[in-house]
Amino acid sequence: MPKLPIKWILERLERGEAYDKVWRETSSLAVGRGLGGRIFQGKGAQNPVFEVAEKLRHILLDLGFREYVLPLIVDETEVYKQYGPQAMLILDRCYYLGTLPRPEIGLRKEKVEELSALGAPTDERSLEVLRNLLRSFKRGEVMAEELPERLATAWGVSPELAARAIEAIFPRYRKVQPQPTSLILRSHLTSSWFGFLAEAQYVLPHPIKAFSVDLRARREQREDTSHLRVHRAASFVILDEEVSLDDGIRITEEVLKRIGVESVEFVKKEPTSKYYAEGTEYEVIARSENQQLEVANLGMYSPVALARYGIEYPVFNCGIGIERIAMILQNVTDIRKLVYPFRIEVPLLSDEDIARELEYVRTPETTWGKELAKTILEAARQHANDPSPCTIVVFDGEVEGVRLRVELFEEEEGKRLLGPAAFNQIYVYHRSVLAIPDKGMEHIPIVVEARQKGVRTGYVFMEGIALWAAALAEDAVKGRRCAELRIRIVKSLSDVNMRISDVARRAIASCGGRIDVRGPAFVNIRILVE
Repeated sequence: MPKLPIKWILERLERGEAYDKVWRETSSLAVGRGLGGRIFQGKGAQNPVFEVAEKLRHILLDLGFREYVLPLIVDETEVYKQYGPQAMLILDRCYYLGTLPRPEIGLRKEKVEELSALGAPTDERSLEVLRNLLRSFKRGEVMAEELPERLATAWGVSPELAARAIEAIFPRYRKVQPQPTSLILRSHLTSSWFGFLAEAQYVLPHPIKAFSVDLRARREQREDTSHLRVHRAASFVILDEEVSLDDGIRITEEVLKRIGVESVEFVKKEPTSKYYAEGTEYEVIARSENQQLEVANLGMYSPVALARYGIEYPVFNCGIGIERIAMILQNVTDIRKLVYPFRIEVPLLSDEDIARELEYVRTPETTWGKELAKTILEAARQHANDPSPCTIVVFDGEVEGVRLRVELFEEEEGKRLLGPAAFNQIYVYHRSVLAIPDKGMEHIPIVVEARQKGVRTGYVFMEGIALWAAALAEDAVKGRRCAELRIRIVKSLSDVNMRISDVARRAIASCGGRIDVRGPAFVNIRILVE
């Protein structure tokens, strides 16, 4: 399947074609022919951030902590209760949530005329159906995305017409500005712990040891080597009337040791954040070969903040930055390379990785087509050096009620049936894709090295051509038409029914590699149907 015609699609929209029309007419481009067995092939790879998160989860579970899911969205009043006079400084780093107001939408005469011009029904019953639907939308009983489908069903018209009718009614809605609420995305998991502990203190046995591995969002001015607007934290709390700061420091040391971070320093933070008791807040600094980073923050919750939630017991809290831990363990100095590697740099693929990005393009789908490909390949091996002119009948018989004849041939005198490169094999060596014959060319160092040290992919010119020819034979039988396949000098992978992914192409180019598959294949295949 060819790539999506992005330019053509966008040009249609820019010319003012109806979005719904373009959407409908391009939908068939969204579905390929199917990957077949390739859908189950390949080896997965973990993102280092999630690998660290998973290890931290198991470490905390092994240490007797129970895992909980905490609310991501909290009200700003929680921050005021926890931080007191410091709350505004914290809220300045928070993302507030806004919602779109639902304006009053009437059906004036000109609106009805506009609907009629679109071909929508405008009799009184249909208009009353529309009014009722809009009232339900206003009350929040119907979601915006449900409107076209609900209207199409009620009117008995196509979803496309219903969508155009809704668009005609809602032009003002496009200009509506979001209105802020008092809801925020939490910037610290602490924002969610207080409410949890207020309820849990009387329900769960003490000490309460709880943790959550989840997201937090901060309104950073910009993302840089050590700061992201959305990142992950492993946050844990211990509630008990006897819990001490020393207990918390010791268990934090144990968690970091088990994850593999042993070079750490606990530095008292001055001044103390207001949600911690004075003099109990510490930053945890970790070191790797070429950097040191703050990877955690810990302390004892302030009795003032606890009192505002009715929490009667001391609470230790620690928040570990998962991305920062991954940076230390991987010795990576740019956090973005771990989280968004595709944005920062072209991935450095190994020769094995590149080999996995190669594939044949056309392959037969029927049982007889697959057998024909094998027969073509075997005949090519047996007769490759037959002197020309010559014709080798590969297959002559009936298939699906059609007489099919497949021939390998060479008409020019003084040659051989196949060219010397017909059985070249594809190797990947030093991030270059090379086509190399089984024997010969020993005077070329890279050929010798590729045979000895490169990745032999198993892809062969003639196999790709045989698969292509068999697929063409299937087409010929289905369409009752003859076909011919002529391969002369191979210049690119596509000449032998092969391709490599765009990811691999970029990786090869970025490290100075090349794709060199040139060679004289000279393969001619004739497909005759009667």
